[in-house]
Amino acid sequence: MTCKRSDLLATASHELRTPIAAVYGAARTLLREEIELSEQEQVAFLKVIESEGERLVRIVNQILLAGQLEEGDLQPAPEACDLANVAVSVIETAARGLPDHSRIRLRAAKSLPPVRCDEDRFRVLGNLLENAIKYSPDGGPSEVRLRARTNGTVVLQVADDGIGIPPSEQERIFSARGPDRSH
Repeated sequence: MTCKRSDLLATASHELRTPIAAVYGAARTLLREEIELSEQEQVAFLKVIESEGERLVRIVNQILLAGQLEEGDLQPAPEACDLANVAVSVIETAARGLPDHSRIRLRAAKSLPPVRCDEDRFRVLGNLLENAIKYSPDGGPSEVRLRARTNGTVVLQVADDGIGIPPSEQERIFSARGPDRSH
């Protein structure tokens, strides 16, 4: 079964509701004049707004990327990059929204060759990490693994204790159609 635009919109709407509700609730609380919040409480609400705002940006970027893939308009801009540095940045961003008991660990070989990649597109790793945590018992732990092959390429793996992706869907993870979510 192919992924329909209506399915994409339904999924996007569902994914957007939680961060929008969190931003809206935190902002409304900060604006309430009848309650007095300590500076520490205000900072906590502002951090919620910031992290959920970043989550909204990631979701919107994923929707835009899905649209580009569907239309065949994706134009990657590969350049030499250090995947370990990119992975650290993505992990730091993903970790901001994690429950306290969830952890993401990076296990990278000491020397990885630079590879040609589109760093902005590579940040889809954040989506893989969010799904690893979402579908793991009690939210984690998850691990990003990077290792060099003898042919100069780098292997990236995301490991977790989650339910996994059915083998029949694994080929389509990075295709324009994506996995079949109908079952």
